[in-house]
Formats: sequence, C-alpha cells, structure tokens
Amino acid sequence: MRVCQESVDILESQLQEYMKSINNAITTRPAIKNLLRMCECARHESARRKGMYDDSDEGEIMWEILLAGRPSDLIAATCCARKEEPMLCLNVGDKPPRLIPWACARVAECQHCGILKKLKIPDCRTLSECDISDCRTLSECDISIPVSEWMLMPRSGANKKTGKQSTQLE
Repeated sequence: MRVCQESVDILESQLQEYMKSINNAITTRPAIKNLLRMCECARHESARRKGMYDDSDEGEIMWEILLAGRPSDLIAATCCARKEEPMLCLNVGDKPPRLIPWACARVAECQHCGILKKLKIPDCRTLSECDISDCRTLSECDISIPVSEWMLMPRSGANKKTGKQSTQLE
C-alpha cells in the first residue's frame, strides 16, 4: 500500500484498511451478505425487525454500521465516555480537554469497555470457546477477506552503522 503523505498514523491507517475491507465484504459479497441476512442470532433479528442496523433494545451497537465510518468512531464506540481533564488545561479558564479514561487505554485495567463488552464482537478461535449469545454465523464464518497491510519493504542501500538492509513502510 502506498500513501503519498509525509506522516501517516500507521495504526489508524491499518484500522481504516481493515474496516474498509470488512465493510466491502459484508455489503457486496453475496456469500457473506446472505449469511448475515439469514442469521438467527438475537442481535441480527432485532436489527432486521427495526429495518436497520442501529442500537438494539439491549443497548448494543451494531458494529457493522461503524465499519463504513471513521476509525475514530469505531475506537470511541469501544471505550468508556470521554472525561474532562481540568489538570491538562493550558490557560486558566480554558475549556478542559476531554480524553478517554487512562484505564481504557490500558486493555487489562478497564472492566467496562472493549470490543467484547461494548460491541459484542466474538473473540474466539474455535466455536467451543464462543458464548452462546454471540452471533454463531460470524463465529463460524471461514470466508477469507483480503486486506492491505503495512509492511517493511527493502530499499536500496544499507544502514551505515549496522550494515543491515534499509527498509521503509509501504
């Protein structure tokens, strides 16, 4: 993947690529589209009854909708609400910045957020590890979705100090 920018947030760019690829697969590939259309899990049933993929009765967010948006929206949906941090004001009287709580940025510390708790995305390697309430259609789906990834690619020349091949992200 080539990007004509001087500075790129690699993690956000990679998340955007994953989101775009999965969204395209869900919305345009007939095999996946039909699987989701026929899914009998409570989450997808509720979304079909409402005629849209929006917040369900249980307050769950339909993460499939977030895939068509910005990476920052998907990240915000998986974290606790932002809190004002008055200690970080630059000038007296300025409006304090709103940041996600520190515990949310450290995955193991927050007990209230994350993709499992907020978006109900199954994180299981085999079907036996999945919770029954998860969407079995998505858990059992083994259809490959190609995505672009940032990789270190060799460049001409070598590092003068180490003698190793020069590389750059592409």
